[in-house]
Amino acid sequence: GMLAQVAGCILCGIPISFVYNWRLAFILLATAPLIVIGSMITLTATSKILTKSQVLGANAETAATEAIVNYKVVSSYNLKSVLQQLYSENLELVRSLSWKQSVVQGVGTGMIYFLLFGIYALAFWYGGQLVSTGQSDMTSVTAGIFPVLIALMFIGTAQASFPDVAKGKIAAERVFEILDRVPLIDNSSDEGV
Repeated sequence: GMLAQVAGCILCGIPISFVYNWRLAFILLATAPLIVIGSMITLTATSKILTKSQVLGANAETAATEAIVNYKVVSSYNLKSVLQQLYSENLELVRSLSWKQSVVQGVGTGMIYFLLFGIYALAFWYGGQLVSTGQSDMTSVTAGIFPVLIALMFIGTAQASFPDVAKGKIAAERVFEILDRVPLIDNSSDEGV
């Protein structure tokens, strides 16, 4: 859905902008890779942090599950404090990674909006130069700026859902790892019967 929305804005906005003011359209298209690169950097960093966080969360969950399932052994050998320490250490690592993810997401969002508003400033400055030199009128400048700027804005705001995209990507990788795994026991073999 998100990809279709961004693609639709780009495919509709760019031709409209070129029809009304091709000079501005070229300037705006030249700046579009900055937003795409910034978004991809944020997505990559968020994905890496989420992967580590899920592994550490699974370790904490495993420690807790084993302690609960084997409560008699834990009580017999007085391992409650050891397992509690292990669980706490894993959760502390998950918490610190969550903090890092928040920082990366905040810096990424700030970077995207900084770029967007910088592109706005450049577009309006250049449009003003075109109007002041008589190369264009205000109507064509406005009609040339806004379709591409709105498309760029959609690219920038699509970044808000990157953590969910990253989680989906990680989940899909885990599903394919399970599907590609070769089981130790061959259920079609007659050996061992």
